[in-house]
Amino acid sequence: MLKKAEVFKTVIPTKMLEFMACGRPVILGVDGQAREVLDKANAGIFTEPGDPVALRQSVIQLYNDTDLRQTLGRNGRQYILENLSREQTAKVYTDVLEKVVLKWKEKSI
Repeated sequence: MLKKAEVFKTVIPTKMLEFMACGRPVILGVDGQAREVLDKANAGIFTEPGDPVALRQSVIQLYNDTDLRQTLGRNGRQYILENLSREQTAKVYTDVLEKVVLKWKEKSI
């Protein structure tokens, strides 16, 4: 279990994204950007860092609720495919490069 720390507000654990990509629900014990992604994707349950009771409750909730597990897992996978897949990331980079080239051409004329 992770302790509450400022450093976790600006990082997104790779494991979280990997679990989402595999269609698995996430129990997240860090706040900040990772929580924002989890909430936006509706892909898991946030628990306060360092709160073993909340962690236990989240595990039990997912264990007992098959529909919730499946829905959160499916949501996470869909979010990764739509926002963080290689294809999507390449498209974002290509769009940025095309805009830069277009601006450069306009200045050159």
